[in-house]
Amino acid sequence: MCASSARRRVGVRALRVPLGAVLAGLLLGGCSSSGGPVATATPSPTPMSRLETNALELPRIDFCSLVPDDAVADALGNASGADERPRSAAYGNGDQLALADIGRDRVQELGCSWSAGGTAARAWLFARPADAALARRVRAEAAERTGCRVVDAPFGRAAFRQSCDATQDRQRVRYAGLFDQTWLTCEVAGPRDVGAAGQQASTRRRAEQWCVRVASSLAEAR
Repeated sequence: MCASSARRRVGVRALRVPLGAVLAGLLLGGCSSSGGPVATATPSPTPMSRLETNALELPRIDFCSLVPDDAVADALGNASGADERPRSAAYGNGDQLALADIGRDRVQELGCSWSAGGTAARAWLFARPADAALARRVRAEAAERTGCRVVDAPFGRAAFRQSCDATQDRQRVRYAGLFDQTWLTCEVAGPRDVGAAGQQASTRRRAEQWCVRVASSLAEAR
């Protein structure tokens, strides 16, 4: 055992890693000749297609504080820069919000958002239990939105991905799906590509990873 080992919280990116892989990582990590731990590679993000959505049960709770800071930074494409924290907001069931095309209304959701540099990452879930009938109705409404396209997505039951082009250079990508009785929606909106030093990621790719991180964070809270 390394002399200076520390207990760490397993990150959501390593969700449901097989035990054999964990043991192999411990054996390969080992200790350096100086007695300190050997640096290991950062685990790759979990693709949405490998997220075990059928096994996830998501609690309907205030979850904003559960979402890791690095997940927010990745979703925003580091648009806020190294020294600037993104602006954040949260709301709960029964709060009054200014909704597009409706005005102010009381919502039956739990949600939060982060924004920086013209990019926003949002996530929310219905406060009440949802079923397949409600999921189909939400999907039908999403498909009717002008300027948007809806396709199937591996994000729970009755899930879909909605892509909306606000302008030629700006896009919003939303994933939504049913996890047992919890309906979760998450999205990234902003320029099609943001990043630094040529490391740009598409809005769709960042939205996919954002939703995986949000769902995993909620699942870990059970």
